[in-house]
Amino acid sequence: MMGLPFLIVWSIWQQYQRSAFLQEAVTYTLDDNGVQVTAPSFHTTLDWEAIVQLRHYGNWLLLQTSAQTAFFLDMRRVQPPATPADVLGFFR
Repeated sequence: MMGLPFLIVWSIWQQYQRSAFLQEAVTYTLDDNGVQVTAPSFHTTLDWEAIVQLRHYGNWLLLQTSAQTAFFLDMRRVQPPATPADVLGFFR
């Protein structure tokens, strides 16, 4: 049984490495209306109502839009003059 978790993680890692879509740099813009998510291959705007749950894990902020889908924000990449504390404060 110990091999099964390893195989799952390894499979997911392999899919990530092969996917150009998952390797793209993504820019998140937060404002009063919601979140804009922009990458070379797509652009989407989410109203705040689309975010069903917010989770904060260390340097990562997960904006969940469903039980299986989330946008991952790396808080270490927040651009000045904003700070990670400003981003977290936006959700309070």
